[in-house]
Amino acid sequence: MQAQAWEDMCRQWNTEAWLKRSASGTSNRNTTDSGGNISRHTGGSIGYDEHRIRLTAQLGRPPRFLELFFQTHLDKASKMKYFDGDDTGKKFCTETARELYEAYSQALLEKQISRGTGVRTSYLGHPLRKAG
Repeated sequence: MQAQAWEDMCRQWNTEAWLKRSASGTSNRNTTDSGGNISRHTGGSIGYDEHRIRLTAQLGRPPRFLELFFQTHLDKASKMKYFDGDDTGKKFCTETARELYEAYSQALLEKQISRGTGVRTSYLGHPLRKAG
């Protein structure tokens, strides 16, 4: 690297705006969930829209909310099992993700019961098969 380029980068890194942005990023990366674990999503640098597009191609239809949630919040082994049709032993990336899934599932179940529509397990996180 040329000396001038390095000096330019060092000047940029020492600006108030950059230092503020760096502190914010550091804080966000070190945020813990209710279990004391550092919060991590499992989608990597891929955004939700790209996950949705990829799941649409994989499933042959637009993904349901929980499918997209699982794609970005389950560990790799749990994702593979889930999308192969096995709903047992889901391991979430954080305790918060697990708590959100359980609260969502409970709220959906209560809504279905209060409407008297019966329970549609496909919306409660059970395996949703590929179309076709």
